[in-house]
Amino acid sequence: MLAEAQLATLHALVERSSEKELLWMSGYLAGLVANPEKNGEDHRQKVIAQQTEKPIVTETITLIYGTETGNAKKAALKTATELRQAGLKVKPIAAEQYKPAQLEKETQLLVVISTQGEGEPPEAAKPFYDYLHQQEMDLRGLHFSVLALGSKAYPLYCQTGIDVEEKLKQWGAKVTVPMQTCDEDFESEASLWTQKINQYYTSKNNQAGHQQSVVVKAEPHLPEKPGKKIFEGIIRTNFTLNDTGSKRYTNHLEIETEEPFIYETGDAIGIVPE
Repeated sequence: MLAEAQLATLHALVERSSEKELLWMSGYLAGLVANPEKNGEDHRQKVIAQQTEKPIVTETITLIYGTETGNAKKAALKTATELRQAGLKVKPIAAEQYKPAQLEKETQLLVVISTQGEGEPPEAAKPFYDYLHQQEMDLRGLHFSVLALGSKAYPLYCQTGIDVEEKLKQWGAKVTVPMQTCDEDFESEASLWTQKINQYYTSKNNQAGHQQSVVVKAEPHLPEKPGKKIFEGIIRTNFTLNDTGSKRYTNHLEIETEEPFIYETGDAIGIVPE
């Protein structure tokens, strides 16, 4: 259906495009066909289409880690990296930075936590641990799994992880993948748990997208940005991204503003703390 010159151009474009670029082009063309009246330079809405073999679960997976020596944090960040590589949205956060009151708003949760001494939680994770034991919550909309780190040299092996799972279940949360316990050499068990988590969401993706492979999203027209404007905001999230022992110090900050604003690549922003 294409002229020889057009076909040659198409082949040349395909040969130098990545897989992701080809998927985007496929969906973009499908969007143009579905919306021919918007096939112009002056339309105000962009039709973005993405075609994938496995549609991705849209909920963000919150990954809370409680650590004393750094092992739980190491395992949690490795899990987050591998799940992100699989196309999932994962937000790792230290237990001391997480606000437990947010649990009732979560839908997907992973907990990586170690046990200290006589079945005690890490000192930094104690407020989160105590909240689960002291507050009644409605967690019937929450799906979760726990990776528990400990040592078989102690009688209450991985007790903190066991307690966390029991309390989440008590408040109505549902287990997605059974709890994985880890001895001092935790890497292999943690990796196995991550694989099971990945398989769970892959299966969920396949079920959700069995009859749909093209997702078309229309972006609403946004107002023009001012040349310069001042906003007031509150820091809602602040946690360290670096591993224990790193010489770098990088934090993840999330600032909430009452008035929404548009921030794009190339823009400049100045932050003045009070």
